[in-house]
Amino acid sequence: TKLTAPDDQEFSKRQKNDAKEGVIKTTIIRPSCCISFAGNVDFAEDALKAITPDSATGEIIEILRSQHELAGQRTDFILCVSEWEKRIYEFKNGQVTQVTAAWIGSQQAFNRFQSCMLTEGGANSQGSFISMSDASGGNLFHKMTQAIDAVIQDEAIPEVAGFKIRVCFNGQRFK
Repeated sequence: TKLTAPDDQEFSKRQKNDAKEGVIKTTIIRPSCCISFAGNVDFAEDALKAITPDSATGEIIEILRSQHELAGQRTDFILCVSEWEKRIYEFKNGQVTQVTAAWIGSQQAFNRFQSCMLTEGGANSQGSFISMSDASGGNLFHKMTQAIDAVIQDEAIPEVAGFKIRVCFNGQRFK
């Protein structure tokens, strides 16, 4: 996660980053619902305060859409739900889109992550759901960890620093 400073300040990767100074940018709302955000923390915080474990998916979508717009589209969200079916919603560039895969945040960081994932031995070539507990899922999880570590350590990507927060979906629940 990136440690967020006021608009007139910048964090450097050379500064000592402490997890206590950062913001957890992924939250499990309930076992079947997880939200991630990138951008202005204040709007994300307002959204998360308005959402409860009992909030219906439609209500959550409306809250996230509203905060994305109120932020001038500078706070993006990913909503993952697994109730009667698995769905991913991306709130980005003024749009709410149901997708099969999503990313938010720095384009440069995403490009670096993808370049690490697509090297030999990278992502799952079948493109299907993988359990993180089976052999191929474990390898994918390891590869994803290496890829995000490469992004965090890359001095050319100052907008991403800090530490990792891992959330997995085991086919039934987020944990």
